[in-house]
Amino acid sequence: MKSFLRDRINKPLGIFSNAWGLSYGDSYQVDGMTLYAIGSGAVYSARAAARLGELFVRNGEWNGRQLIDSVWVSRALSYANSPPSPAVGATEPEVGLGWGVNSNGFFSCLPEDAAFSVGNGYQIVLVVPSQRLVAVLIGGSLGEPGDDFWQTVEQQFFKPLMASIVPGS
Repeated sequence: MKSFLRDRINKPLGIFSNAWGLSYGDSYQVDGMTLYAIGSGAVYSARAAARLGELFVRNGEWNGRQLIDSVWVSRALSYANSPPSPAVGATEPEVGLGWGVNSNGFFSCLPEDAAFSVGNGYQIVLVVPSQRLVAVLIGGSLGEPGDDFWQTVEQQFFKPLMASIVPGS
């Protein structure tokens, strides 16, 4: 999996080996294969994370080459019907395939096509295809212990970012 990700996605995006890693560097040997737990511990520099976000904004295409089938990009950035129907008064955003999505308008400040990936703490990649926007936040906590995570993300990152966008720019 690591070599597939490296060769198929990261190299074409210009993401070099020192800008990303998997499984906090831990690997596991199974039947002669080296495996990495990619569900946790993926690490990307801010620039590398932005390039991945840009790949999704570009519908999977990079420099004239389709790295990810556009059907899968659309599925990743769209509500995955899990749970089967959005709950009224939901306390968390909906999810696509590996991305949080705003298709139900959970975040009133974001367009419905906005999608985001959240890493450890407040490490966030936000993509808004309709605005060709990619924003990356890497750093410490935005709030205080016990604060509502999603409310804090909206108030401290999404709202100020969207308010700073000049229409038509």
